[in-house]
Amino acid sequence: MIMKERQQDLEKPEYSQIDFGHECDLHFFDPSETASVVNEFIRQAVSKGLSHIRLIHGKGRSVKRREVYEIVSKHPDVVYFGKDGPNWGAILIKVKLG
Repeated sequence: MIMKERQQDLEKPEYSQIDFGHECDLHFFDPSETASVVNEFIRQAVSKGLSHIRLIHGKGRSVKRREVYEIVSKHPDVVYFGKDGPNWGAILIKVKLG
């Protein structure tokens, strides 16, 4: 049982170990990781003092886009978010600083 728990812990990604910078592309993550990745991306932006960030959710069937908009719209550190112009597969986010 302990061995199985340790293996599960090793399989969990450590999003805090990823340096997202100004942009995060969700194509590299499993859909089940979306909320964790988006929240860590925003947390890092705030801690680094990045007021504007870009999140790529993809075009597809809009399932991930809807989930991303839901998360971002309720996030306490998000001041504004909107489509990245003609690139409807990404959003621009403005976060609170300080």
